[in-house]
This record gives sequence, C-alpha cells and structure tokens, in this order.
Amino acid sequence: MRKPASSPKHKSEITTRVILLLCFNRPEVHRLGLPAGGGIASARDMAKVYAMLASGGVWAGARYLQPATLQRAITPTNNKGDIDRSLRIPIIYGLGWMLGHLARGATLRTFGHPGKGGQVCLADLDRELSFAFLAVQRAGQNSDYHLWLGRAYGEKARRASVLQQPVLAIKVKEYFEKAVALNPDNLAARSDLREYYLEAPIILGGSQEKAREQAEEIRKREAQHTRP
Repeated sequence: MRKPASSPKHKSEITTRVILLLCFNRPEVHRLGLPAGGGIASARDMAKVYAMLASGGVWAGARYLQPATLQRAITPTNNKGDIDRSLRIPIIYGLGWMLGHLARGATLRTFGHPGKGGQVCLADLDRELSFAFLAVQRAGQNSDYHLWLGRAYGEKARRASVLQQPVLAIKVKEYFEKAVALNPDNLAARSDLREYYLEAPIILGGSQEKAREQAEEIRKREAQHTRP
C-alpha cells in the first residue's frame, strides 16, 4: 500500500529545512557575515559567551558589555501572548533574544535562542547560569535530504525561465544521484532518478539505458523486501 501523499505545506516545510541544513554546512556559508543566523561555534565556546552574559557582561576579569547595554538587549520589544509568525507560538523577544521561554522556571531575565537543527543556548542573570547544547547532525550524508533538495530544484526548474532550466536540471540530477549513492535502498530516490533519466534530454544527462537500470534495481530491491 502506498503511503498517503504529504500535503504541499508539509513538503514546503521539509524542503526549506533541508535546504537550510545543507547550505549551512558549506564552508563558504560559514565565512559569510549573516547577522540573522551566521553564528558558527562549538558548545564550549557558546557556553563561554553566555557565561559572560550571565555574569552581567564580564568574563575572566574583562568587561565586554556595559550593564545598560545588556539591560536594553533584554528589554521586551513585544507584548506577552504575541505570536511569532514563523514559529507560530507566543514568544516575548528582546533585541533578538527570546525572553523567559527556553527553560522551566525561566523569567524575563532568562534569555537565549535555539539554533537551526537542534541547538539551544541561554543565560540566566539571576542564577548567573549559562547553558549551551548543540546537536551534531550529518545532513550532508543523509540520502533523504538530497532527495528532497533534488525535488526542490525540480520544482524551481518547472517555474524557471528557459535559460535557467538547464542549470537547475543538472542540480536535480546531481542530488538524485547523490541520494542513491548514499543509500542504495532508497527506492523513492531511485524512482525519481529513473523519471529524470526518462524525461531529460541527453545533453542534460537523460538516458533510456540508465532509466532501465534504475527500474531493474527497484524491481530487485522490492523483491528482496517482500520475500517471506
């Protein structure tokens, strides 16, 4: 039995998450200055930064922030109960930091922010406490991520100009092939790759022979999975 198709909204959320995870693992992205989301560091280093904040802007005898500056940064900029339109939950913000949201027993003097992909850092001024947790993900080695990224480029190619379509089509092929290489048993990736080989012109990597090879691999692997 085929699984029910994901809703367009669900697919869009997965595609956005996949693109962000793969893009932010690229060295050239690490070198960019992105004020809204470019902080790349270890958990130990982030804990030191938040320890400095939890100590009122002082670390190892040196002052990095004036008390007035820190106080301004954690002064609420919106009302209690206001909904964050991206996360769709009520959150109080200072100047970038979430206030009173990230830990049980938190107050408006507890501030921090979650990262993209399973991270959270916070400081508590009253407890003089800092916390940093960074999950390690290997998105670049995940077959499904490459499959969804290939599909995202495919959708983009369908809406692109005639001049842009060949460039995007090559990306579709590369990500589908990478998805299959990372997980040869990913039948969804093999099916999409087969469809690409069937529909793409030869100059863009289309191949009836390669499409038949994928169809045969799918048949063999499905037979293996259905054996009693």
